[in-house]
Amino acid sequence: MTRRVPPRAPRVAWEGRSAPFWRRGLAGLSDLLLCLGGTLLLGSLAGLPLRELLASSPLPPLDWFADRVLGSLPELLRWTLLGGGVVAAYFTVFPPLFARTPGGWLWGLQLAGPDLQPLRPGRALGRTLLLLLTVPPGGLGFWWAAADRQRRALYDRLSGSYLLVGPPWPAAPPPPAGP
Repeated sequence: MTRRVPPRAPRVAWEGRSAPFWRRGLAGLSDLLLCLGGTLLLGSLAGLPLRELLASSPLPPLDWFADRVLGSLPELLRWTLLGGGVVAAYFTVFPPLFARTPGGWLWGLQLAGPDLQPLRPGRALGRTLLLLLTVPPGGLGFWWAAADRQRRALYDRLSGSYLLVGPPWPAAPPPPAGP
């Protein structure tokens, strides 16, 4: 009696196109520098002057917010919250709109969902929250990609997203040739 061998599973469309670790790292560093620049710009424009502006507001709720909340936060915590907000906005807005971040564009990477289409806003938000939770503890979420067989970071694996080299979806067919 011969044993039947099950047919091989079809190759997954993203296989062999996962972003190499070094490219993922350089794109992440590029994105980090852009987020840092945005945080410094917003912090210099709205950091302490915002507190004084709100404190002199004729509206009591803004005055209370400036004195009680902004006035009681240590400076480092204020910058941390501002930086976290910039990172959250950056990684939630760019992937659904452009299928990549500016760092990914620079290094030729695309973000895709499980259907290999651009990330939808909800999945991008989930990926961003996972990124903010898994990267700060020693970069664990990022370093995971170095050991992962599919080269996916922890936040990509948990959110069901892929970071790929080149466009993950097929290009539009060329227009038909006219007479």
